[in-house]
Amino acid sequence: MKRNLGKAAFSLVEVAFAVGIASFCLITIIALIPAGVNANQSSVEQTKATGMLSGVVADLRCAPVPTSAAAAGPFLSPRYGIPVPGVASRPTDPPMTSGYSTPPGYSIFLKEDGTLSGTLNANADPTQNPHFRVLINFYLPRSVPGLTATSLAATRARIVITWPALSDPVVGNAPSKFAGSVETVVELNRNWLDH
Repeated sequence: MKRNLGKAAFSLVEVAFAVGIASFCLITIIALIPAGVNANQSSVEQTKATGMLSGVVADLRCAPVPTSAAAAGPFLSPRYGIPVPGVASRPTDPPMTSGYSTPPGYSIFLKEDGTLSGTLNANADPTQNPHFRVLINFYLPRSVPGLTATSLAATRARIVITWPALSDPVVGNAPSKFAGSVETVVELNRNWLDH
């Protein structure tokens, strides 16, 4: 039998070297899959929370406006029932550098679809499937002598949404254990003379 020595072929060493490089690349790609899945899940949660943040802001802006300077409120937002302070509930402290005071905040828990889970300022109930925790703090303009109601600044609201809700289920403290959060500060015109 004659051998044809003129044909090119791969040696066993070359094949083993090629398989080793391909295996190394494949293992690296497979190792990156969990990181990609986690990044995608985090992005989805962030998008949901940002949408809910917009919903809470819209809900606060839809709260009834005081009809007179004497109306102290609170005025409940229509969807979530968050008490929005009225103009007359502003503090009458002497002027300060910030011009704002901080009354107690409120906490609600929302399901993944944005519906309310439980009641205002109640601890998270695992049977109600809470997914997001929403903290709302209002910063009221101070009543400064010599300023009229028309010159009052708007009421500021700081809204923080964290998830998962059951990592910090107790109301009263700022959440410390969470996977992600979104936050905004919004101004609400609660001055009855401007409407």
